Amino acid sequence: MKKSQKNILSNIKELIEKYPILREGFFYGIIGITTSTIDSLTFFVLRTVKVNLFLSNFIGVNVGILLSFLLNTFLNFKQTDHLLKKALSFFSVGYIGLCISMFIMWLFVEEFHWREFWVKIASIIIVAIIQFILNKLITYRKKDKMKTNVKVNVRRKKSKKLNDNLYIVIPAYNEEDNIERVAREWHKVVETIGNNSKLVIINDGSKDDTYKKLCSLKKELPCLEPINKPNEGHGATVLYGYHYALKKNASYIFQTDSDGQTIPEEFYQFWEQRKDYDAIIGHRNHRQDGISRIFVTKTLKTVLFVIFGLKITDANTPFRLISYDILKKYYPRIPEKFNLSNVMLTVLLIDGHERVKFVPITFRPRQGGENSINFKKIIKIGKQAVNDFIRIKKEMKGYKKHERMD
Repeated sequence: MKKSQKNILSNIKELIEKYPILREGFFYGIIGITTSTIDSLTFFVLRTVKVNLFLSNFIGVNVGILLSFLLNTFLNFKQTDHLLKKALSFFSVGYIGLCISMFIMWLFVEEFHWREFWVKIASIIIVAIIQFILNKLITYRKKDKMKTNVKVNVRRKKSKKLNDNLYIVIPAYNEEDNIERVAREWHKVVETIGNNSKLVIINDGSKDDTYKKLCSLKKELPCLEPINKPNEGHGATVLYGYHYALKKNASYIFQTDSDGQTIPEEFYQFWEQRKDYDAIIGHRNHRQDGISRIFVTKTLKTVLFVIFGLKITDANTPFRLISYDILKKYYPRIPEKFNLSNVMLTVLLIDGHERVKFVPITFRPRQGGENSINFKKIIKIGKQAVNDFIRIKKEMKGYKKHERMD
């Protein structure tokens, strides 16, 4: 590929990342073409067998609306929460489009005697544009950022009045491109919480300058505690961080990752509710880091249901707040150096009927550097995890039996 073509593609990619509405609009159009083709085929097949003009149009449009809703919800906007509410909203917008379509068909076919085919095609284009705008504003509307920021400021003021302290645990491996920005952003959170709260970033044997940068930052970020250790993997490093926070008697422990995919400002809603729940876990209901990752999450959800019989919203989210007592209770039951330590912790919490709440969060694309986990590694970890889950399930049964005997 020529350099100029690469530059054009790069510029398009930057524009799409900067303005998500462009990506959403593009895929809405692709989905619209697909579903409209099915809509049109349904319409013309029904007309061929002499079904009434308006009934044919009604059936075709409804088939198109249903397919469009499913594809947009799960693949385009990726907002799978409140499905019934979204379906009602989407179908309402769809029926508005149906009325417009019916009017166009009546006016130009019945009154002006234009050709059905071209009128139908024109009505599809017009209705698709109107529906995208309405669905973007109503069905898939996001929260107002200004209102969120006001709430965040209130939470910050409230948090200073309480005596709980917080340890934020972040594992890091080869994150020299992200680590400074991530450390500064999350350091503001521990400064806001106060009460000797700490930001603990654990360098998992990085081969780049991650730890060197952390040590330099320590001079200007007083609440930062950089820790260096040999490489053991993400899960083992998360467990290391949990153990460290428990040793320091942290009131609450919060875990997130060092790739910049999570947003620190969204932490405060967790902190505000900490007294009402034993653990609050993020729900990545609108992931922006690729279809392959969404597929892995859905697969994991299915595996956990099959093995443990538990329906868990999002078991592996690196955005979770846990109280000292609850983490201390379940930490010893997670196998040492377990690859999916957060998954296992979530399973134990749900199986133990603890008060767990899942809260929707933003999950951005990686903000810099390269992901150290590729699809081949995911498959390898997944195979091992299934074997481990089966073994742990047996241990859990034994643990429950022992508890009943006691």
